[in-house]
Amino acid sequence: MDVQLIPVQLHPQTLAQFDPAEKGLEEYSYTAIAIAENGRYYYWAKGFSIEIALLASTAAIMSSVPPQKASAAGAIEGMAYELGAGLGVAIFGLMLSWFYSRSIILPEQLPTDLIEKASISIGETMQLASNLENPLGGQLIAVAQQAFSYAHSWVLTISAICFFLLTVFVWFSFPKKVN
Repeated sequence: MDVQLIPVQLHPQTLAQFDPAEKGLEEYSYTAIAIAENGRYYYWAKGFSIEIALLASTAAIMSSVPPQKASAAGAIEGMAYELGAGLGVAIFGLMLSWFYSRSIILPEQLPTDLIEKASISIGETMQLASNLENPLGGQLIAVAQQAFSYAHSWVLTISAICFFLLTVFVWFSFPKKVN
């Protein structure tokens, strides 16, 4: 038995039984923590590491303030969390859109007046593909999915690098323990 990170898109049927909300969403690619034993995967921790970090930061913040200022510290922590989540969604969404629009290779048969619209976002591309004839619409869907996967992998790679750099920064910024 071993614990490993697995791409959810590779095992949608196995993982769907543990998370009913994911049924039918196998086209989305994200990573989960799973236990592998005898060729079977047991999905158990989507989002687990985020909760550990939030609990640790909450404990650190709340234990460092006097009891009479705990409500103010809790409010500031909540505001900082919401601000970080909002900025994260905006920044990573912009990066995803940027990588997507630069990586999509549109079919040559696509009319020139639709090229700009088809390269804006995956939503625009899928909507456009649903209005096209079958062979061209199918080709457009395929290249859109490929471009989205490429863009998504770049965004995840950049976010992993950011987390690593943040970890290094926090590690070296902690004061040294004095005996």
